[in-house]
Amino acid sequence: MAAGIEWVDTDHRSFIGVIGGLSWCLGNMLLAAFAYLVNDWRNLTMTATAPLGLAILTWWWIPESARWLLAHGKVEKAKFYIDKCAKFNKRGDLSSKINLETLSSIENEGNKDKNYTYLDLIKTRR
Repeated sequence: MAAGIEWVDTDHRSFIGVIGGLSWCLGNMLLAAFAYLVNDWRNLTMTATAPLGLAILTWWWIPESARWLLAHGKVEKAKFYIDKCAKFNKRGDLSSKINLETLSSIENEGNKDKNYTYLDLIKTRR
């Protein structure tokens, strides 16, 4: 969900976050309804996990975040998705206003000599 929010403009990010929370709640309510209707636990497991097949198929359609692409040196792909997102939002050509190569080099230089541990997941906000 967080990766999808990055492609949404700032005015609608909270709305998308609320929709994500509501979908989780709706899924839990549906699970209770399925558990009431399907008595065998094996059939319930298959019924509850069947929608994950659709989620797996969407992995090929949803692009990686521009930040991830830049961090891994895929500047041209990041430029393509930023331009596509800007065109969809009627914002013009944003990649000409920012230098993606500079952003990519800054991101890569900052992470070059750092060794991360599991404690870094909790210690830092980033």
